[in-house]
Amino acid sequence: MKHLDCEVYMKMISLTYDVFGTKGEPSNWTANDIRDFEVRLRAHLKKYYTGVRLLGYAWVGEVQPGSKHYHYHLVLATDKKLHFANGVIARLWGKGFIKLTVARSPFYLVSYTKKKDQKDYFYFPWGARGFAVWISSDVLSDGKNSKRLLRANCLKEWQIKFLVANMTGDDVLDSLDLLKEAEPPPNGWEWVGSWVKLELAEEKVKELEAELSPAF
Repeated sequence: MKHLDCEVYMKMISLTYDVFGTKGEPSNWTANDIRDFEVRLRAHLKKYYTGVRLLGYAWVGEVQPGSKHYHYHLVLATDKKLHFANGVIARLWGKGFIKLTVARSPFYLVSYTKKKDQKDYFYFPWGARGFAVWISSDVLSDGKNSKRLLRANCLKEWQIKFLVANMTGDDVLDSLDLLKEAEPPPNGWEWVGSWVKLELAEEKVKELEAELSPAF
């Protein structure tokens, strides 16, 4: 990244699901929830915060250790402080409880990725992503190439194996377009890079069977 000519301010937004229906009908996870929230949030910033530049954002998904309820933590990076009006984020999210805090370090979100008991991908909704990162071209030293490098550094294990097996040259960055032909592997592949690990699958199955079995 190039040297920024501005201060960087970060805000953490926690997004949960109102599974108990305290705000109306219970809300359930759907595949595009976080994407749709990002679209609405960026549109809101563009319309009402014309003097604020969005430098980037990142989010992680996780589950509560006890309830296994799924939720998100998202960090926004801007060149000016953001003060949202009461109820704005809750309305943009529309799924349940939200919480706003100040993130004082770019590594603030990393602390959430290290919570082993909340990264149990076995309990993630089917098809849910673990994290995402977006950085504005304004803060990248050479635009497109830096974005490709960032993308390469975020590849999943199965994507790396696909590229190694199919690329004709030695440059991974020149081969990223090959991923358009790649099909995601079975869900079990995702466990290889998770805290769950494949060797724990049998224990998880027994645990679920015990929970579902009627008591005698």
